Amino acid sequence: MKQRVKQWLSKLTLAQKARLVSGADWWRLVSYEKMGIPSIMVSDGPHGLRTQKQNPQPFGPDDSIPATCFPSGATLASSWDRKVLATVGKALGDEAKAEGVSVVLGPAVNIKRSPLCGRNFEYYSEDPFLATQCATAYIKGMQDEGVGTSLKHFCANNQEDHRLTIDEHIDERTLREIYLSAFETAVKEAKPWTIMASYNKINGSYACEHPYTLQSRPSGRLEVPGAGDVRLGRHQRPGGGTHQRTGSGNAGKQRTERQEDHPGGEERDTPPGDAG
Repeated sequence: MKQRVKQWLSKLTLAQKARLVSGADWWRLVSYEKMGIPSIMVSDGPHGLRTQKQNPQPFGPDDSIPATCFPSGATLASSWDRKVLATVGKALGDEAKAEGVSVVLGPAVNIKRSPLCGRNFEYYSEDPFLATQCATAYIKGMQDEGVGTSLKHFCANNQEDHRLTIDEHIDERTLREIYLSAFETAVKEAKPWTIMASYNKINGSYACEHPYTLQSRPSGRLEVPGAGDVRLGRHQRPGGGTHQRTGSGNAGKQRTERQEDHPGGEERDTPPGDAG
Protein backbone atom coordinates (compact mmCIF):
# COMPACT_ATOMS: atom_id res chain seq x y z
CA MET A 1 0.00 0.00 0.00
CA LYS A 2 2.81 2.43 0.80
CA GLN A 3 4.25 1.87 -2.67
CA ARG A 4 0.85 2.50 -4.26
CA VAL A 5 0.49 5.72 -2.30
CA LYS A 6 3.90 6.88 -3.51
CA GLN A 7 2.87 6.18 -7.10
CA TRP A 8 -0.39 8.10 -6.66
CA LEU A 9 1.39 11.08 -5.13
CA SER A 10 3.86 11.21 -8.00
CA LYS A 11 0.99 11.47 -10.50
CA LEU A 12 -1.35 13.85 -8.66
CA THR A 13 -1.20 17.58 -9.24
CA LEU A 14 -1.06 19.93 -6.27
CA ALA A 15 -4.70 20.87 -6.84
CA GLN A 16 -5.72 17.20 -6.89
CA LYS A 17 -3.85 16.51 -3.67
CA ALA A 18 -5.63 19.44 -2.00
CA ARG A 19 -8.98 18.20 -3.27
CA LEU A 20 -8.42 14.79 -1.66
CA VAL A 21 -8.60 16.28 1.84
CA SER A 22 -12.04 17.81 1.23
CA GLY A 23 -15.35 16.01 1.16
CA ALA A 24 -17.06 15.05 -2.10
CA ASP A 25 -20.40 15.05 -0.28
CA TRP A 26 -21.67 14.72 3.27
CA TRP A 27 -20.20 11.27 3.85
CA ARG A 28 -17.55 10.60 1.22
CA LEU A 29 -14.12 11.88 0.29
CA VAL A 30 -13.13 12.65 -3.28
CA SER A 31 -12.02 9.77 -5.48
CA TYR A 32 -9.93 9.59 -8.64
CA GLU A 33 -11.24 6.38 -10.14
CA LYS A 34 -9.09 6.54 -13.28
CA MET A 35 -6.01 6.44 -11.07
CA GLY A 36 -7.43 3.71 -8.87
CA ILE A 37 -7.96 6.00 -5.86
CA PRO A 38 -11.31 5.04 -4.30
CA SER A 39 -13.64 7.25 -2.31
CA ILE A 40 -13.52 6.86 1.47
CA MET A 41 -16.93 6.67 3.12
CA VAL A 42 -17.55 7.61 6.74
CA SER A 43 -20.61 7.03 8.89
CA ASP A 44 -21.92 8.45 12.12
CA GLY A 45 -21.58 6.39 15.27
CA PRO A 46 -20.65 5.68 17.91
CA HIS A 47 -23.14 3.10 19.22
CA GLY A 48 -24.77 2.28 15.90
CA LEU A 49 -24.17 3.09 12.25
CA ARG A 50 -26.14 5.98 10.78
CA THR A 51 -25.32 5.33 7.16
CA GLN A 52 -27.17 7.50 4.67
CA LYS A 53 -28.35 6.49 1.23
CA GLN A 54 -27.30 8.56 -1.79
CA ASN A 55 -29.57 11.49 -1.02
CA PRO A 56 -29.27 15.30 -0.94
CA GLN A 57 -30.96 15.37 2.49
CA PRO A 58 -27.99 14.27 4.62
CA PHE A 59 -29.74 14.13 7.98
CA GLY A 60 -33.13 12.78 6.99
CA PRO A 61 -33.94 9.90 9.37
CA ASP A 62 -35.98 8.14 6.70
CA ASP A 63 -32.90 7.92 4.49
CA SER A 64 -30.85 5.90 6.97
CA ILE A 65 -30.01 2.28 6.29
CA PRO A 66 -31.29 -0.03 9.08
CA ALA A 67 -28.58 -0.85 11.62
CA THR A 68 -28.12 -2.37 15.06
CA CYS A 69 -28.57 0.01 17.98
CA PHE A 70 -26.00 -0.95 20.60
CA PRO A 71 -26.06 0.33 24.20
CA SER A 72 -25.04 3.98 24.49
CA GLY A 73 -21.58 5.06 25.59
CA ALA A 74 -22.83 5.97 29.06
CA THR A 75 -24.32 2.50 29.48
CA LEU A 76 -21.23 0.71 28.18
CA ALA A 77 -18.97 2.69 30.51
CA SER A 78 -21.16 1.68 33.44
CA SER A 79 -20.12 -1.91 32.82
CA TRP A 80 -16.47 -1.09 33.62
CA ASP A 81 -15.66 -3.92 31.22
CA ARG A 82 -13.05 -3.45 28.49
CA LYS A 83 -14.06 -6.73 26.84
CA VAL A 84 -17.62 -5.47 26.39
CA LEU A 85 -16.35 -2.30 24.72
CA ALA A 86 -14.06 -4.27 22.43
CA THR A 87 -16.89 -6.63 21.48
CA VAL A 88 -19.15 -3.72 20.53
CA GLY A 89 -16.33 -2.15 18.53
CA LYS A 90 -15.79 -5.42 16.66
CA ALA A 91 -19.49 -5.85 15.90
CA LEU A 92 -19.75 -2.26 14.62
CA GLY A 93 -16.70 -2.87 12.48
CA ASP A 94 -18.37 -5.89 10.92
CA GLU A 95 -21.50 -3.87 10.11
CA ALA A 96 -19.42 -1.02 8.72
CA LYS A 97 -17.62 -3.36 6.33
CA ALA A 98 -20.96 -4.75 5.14
CA GLU A 99 -22.09 -1.22 4.22
CA GLY A 100 -18.82 -0.16 2.63
CA VAL A 101 -17.97 2.24 5.45
CA SER A 102 -14.25 2.89 5.95
CA VAL A 103 -14.37 5.06 9.10
CA VAL A 104 -16.95 5.24 11.90
CA LEU A 105 -17.27 8.63 13.56
CA GLY A 106 -16.66 7.59 17.14
CA PRO A 107 -16.00 6.86 19.95
CA ALA A 108 -16.82 10.01 21.92
CA VAL A 109 -14.77 10.73 25.04
CA ASN A 110 -15.64 14.28 26.06
CA ILE A 111 -15.95 14.96 29.76
CA LYS A 112 -19.45 15.23 31.19
CA ARG A 113 -18.98 18.65 32.72
CA SER A 114 -22.66 19.62 32.59
CA PRO A 115 -25.68 17.32 33.03
CA LEU A 116 -27.41 19.39 30.34
CA CYS A 117 -24.97 18.42 27.59
CA GLY A 118 -26.96 16.96 24.73
CA ARG A 119 -24.28 14.40 23.93
CA ASN A 120 -23.90 12.94 27.43
CA PHE A 121 -25.62 9.73 26.36
CA GLU A 122 -22.75 8.92 23.99
CA TYR A 123 -19.93 10.24 26.19
CA TYR A 124 -18.49 7.68 28.56
CA SER A 125 -17.85 9.46 31.81
CA GLU A 126 -16.92 12.50 33.86
CA ASP A 127 -13.75 10.57 34.72
CA PRO A 128 -11.04 10.91 32.05
CA PHE A 129 -9.42 7.60 33.05
CA LEU A 130 -12.61 5.61 32.59
CA ALA A 131 -13.39 7.45 29.35
CA THR A 132 -10.01 6.80 27.76
CA GLN A 133 -9.96 3.13 28.84
CA CYS A 134 -13.37 2.57 27.28
CA ALA A 135 -12.32 4.32 24.09
CA THR A 136 -9.09 2.34 23.84
CA ALA A 137 -10.91 -0.99 23.98
CA TYR A 138 -13.61 0.15 21.52
CA ILE A 139 -11.05 1.46 19.00
CA LYS A 140 -8.94 -1.69 19.13
CA GLY A 141 -12.01 -3.88 18.63
CA MET A 142 -13.17 -1.96 15.57
CA GLN A 143 -9.81 -1.34 13.94
CA ASP A 144 -8.87 -4.99 14.29
CA GLU A 145 -11.68 -5.51 11.77
CA GLY A 146 -10.02 -3.13 9.32
CA VAL A 147 -12.43 -0.24 9.92
CA GLY A 148 -11.10 3.10 11.14
CA THR A 149 -12.39 5.21 14.01
CA SER A 150 -12.67 8.94 14.55
CA LEU A 151 -12.05 9.76 18.21
CA LYS A 152 -14.17 12.81 19.08
CA HIS A 153 -14.87 15.66 19.85
CA PHE A 154 -11.39 17.13 20.28
CA CYS A 155 -11.74 18.83 22.64
CA ALA A 156 -13.83 20.48 25.42
CA ASN A 157 -17.16 19.93 23.66
CA ASN A 158 -19.08 19.83 26.91
CA GLN A 159 -22.43 21.50 26.22
CA GLU A 160 -25.00 21.67 23.44
CA ASP A 161 -26.14 25.29 23.73
CA HIS A 162 -24.09 27.53 21.41
CA ARG A 163 -21.69 24.68 20.73
CA LEU A 164 -20.74 26.21 17.37
CA THR A 165 -19.50 29.45 18.91
CA ILE A 166 -18.94 29.03 22.65
CA ASP A 167 -15.46 29.87 23.95
CA GLU A 168 -14.35 27.41 26.64
CA HIS A 169 -11.95 29.15 29.04
CA ILE A 170 -9.79 26.42 30.57
CA ASP A 171 -6.49 26.84 32.39
CA GLU A 172 -3.55 24.75 31.16
CA ARG A 173 -3.44 22.29 34.04
CA THR A 174 -7.17 21.52 33.81
CA LEU A 175 -6.94 21.19 30.03
CA ARG A 176 -4.03 18.76 30.27
CA GLU A 177 -5.15 16.67 33.25
CA ILE A 178 -8.87 16.36 32.49
CA TYR A 179 -9.90 17.28 28.95
CA LEU A 180 -6.84 16.13 26.98
CA SER A 181 -6.25 13.21 29.32
CA ALA A 182 -9.48 11.60 28.14
CA PHE A 183 -7.95 11.33 24.65
CA GLU A 184 -4.34 10.56 25.57
CA THR A 185 -4.29 6.83 26.29
CA ALA A 186 -6.67 6.06 23.44
CA VAL A 187 -4.38 7.85 20.99
CA LYS A 188 -1.17 6.35 22.32
CA GLU A 189 -2.36 2.76 22.75
CA ALA A 190 -5.13 2.28 20.19
CA LYS A 191 -3.93 4.71 17.48
CA PRO A 192 -7.29 5.77 15.98
CA TRP A 193 -7.12 6.40 12.25
CA THR A 194 -8.56 9.90 12.67
CA ILE A 195 -9.46 12.39 15.38
CA MET A 196 -12.44 14.72 14.97
CA ALA A 197 -11.94 18.29 16.11
CA SER A 198 -14.88 20.01 17.82
CA TYR A 199 -16.80 23.13 16.84
CA ASN A 200 -16.17 25.23 19.94
CA LYS A 201 -13.44 27.70 20.76
CA ILE A 202 -10.84 26.95 23.42
CA ASN A 203 -9.34 29.99 25.10
CA GLY A 204 -10.15 32.22 22.15
CA SER A 205 -9.30 29.96 19.19
CA TYR A 206 -11.58 27.53 17.38
CA ALA A 207 -10.67 23.90 18.04
CA CYS A 208 -10.06 23.40 14.31
CA GLU A 209 -7.50 26.22 14.35
CA HIS A 210 -5.94 25.69 17.77
CA PRO A 211 -2.16 25.14 17.53
CA TYR A 212 -1.78 24.05 21.17
CA THR A 213 -4.22 21.16 20.89
CA LEU A 214 -3.72 20.20 17.24
CA GLN A 215 0.07 20.16 17.20
CA SER A 216 1.51 17.41 19.33
CA ARG A 217 5.03 18.71 19.82
CA PRO A 218 4.20 22.19 21.20
CA SER A 219 1.55 20.80 23.56
CA GLY A 220 3.50 17.69 24.47
CA ARG A 221 0.27 15.79 25.10
CA LEU A 222 -0.61 13.56 22.19
CA GLU A 223 2.80 12.93 20.69
CA VAL A 224 2.93 9.29 19.68
CA PRO A 225 6.30 7.99 18.42
CA GLY A 226 5.83 6.38 15.02
CA ALA A 227 2.16 7.26 14.83
CA GLY A 228 2.46 9.53 11.83
CA ASP A 229 -0.94 8.43 10.53
CA VAL A 230 -2.88 10.02 13.38
CA ARG A 231 -4.91 12.80 11.81
CA LEU A 232 -7.17 15.54 13.12
CA GLY A 233 -10.09 16.78 11.09
CA ARG A 234 -13.62 18.01 11.41
CA HIS A 235 -16.04 15.97 9.34
CA GLN A 236 -19.16 17.04 7.45
CA ARG A 237 -21.62 19.30 9.22
CA PRO A 238 -23.73 22.23 7.97
CA GLY A 239 -21.78 25.43 8.57
CA GLY A 240 -18.68 23.36 9.25
CA GLY A 241 -16.16 23.44 12.03
CA THR A 242 -13.48 24.93 9.80
CA HIS A 243 -13.66 28.71 9.64
CA GLN A 244 -10.38 29.34 7.84
CA ARG A 245 -8.52 26.74 5.85
CA THR A 246 -5.24 28.58 6.19
CA GLY A 247 -5.58 28.88 9.96
CA SER A 248 -6.65 25.26 10.31
CA GLY A 249 -3.89 23.99 8.06
CA ASN A 250 -1.21 25.99 9.82
CA ALA A 251 -2.44 24.65 13.17
CA GLY A 252 -2.13 21.06 11.97
CA LYS A 253 -5.62 20.05 10.82
CA GLN A 254 -5.46 17.77 7.80
CA ARG A 255 -9.00 17.28 6.54
CA THR A 256 -12.06 19.46 6.13
CA GLU A 257 -15.76 19.15 5.39
CA ARG A 258 -17.36 19.06 1.97
CA GLN A 259 -16.69 22.00 -0.36
CA GLU A 260 -20.36 22.52 -1.15
CA ASP A 261 -20.88 24.06 2.30
CA HIS A 262 -19.74 27.38 0.90
CA PRO A 263 -20.62 29.48 -2.17
CA GLY A 264 -18.69 28.62 -5.30
CA GLY A 265 -17.94 25.10 -4.12
CA GLU A 266 -15.09 26.15 -1.87
CA GLU A 267 -14.61 26.94 1.76
CA ARG A 268 -13.89 30.63 2.29
CA ASP A 269 -11.01 32.13 4.20
CA THR A 270 -12.75 35.50 4.47
CA PRO A 271 -16.12 36.27 6.09
CA PRO A 272 -19.06 37.42 3.91
CA GLY A 273 -18.50 40.92 2.58
CA ASP A 274 -14.72 40.80 3.05
CA ALA A 275 -13.87 38.86 -0.09
CA GLY A 276 -11.71 40.91 -2.40
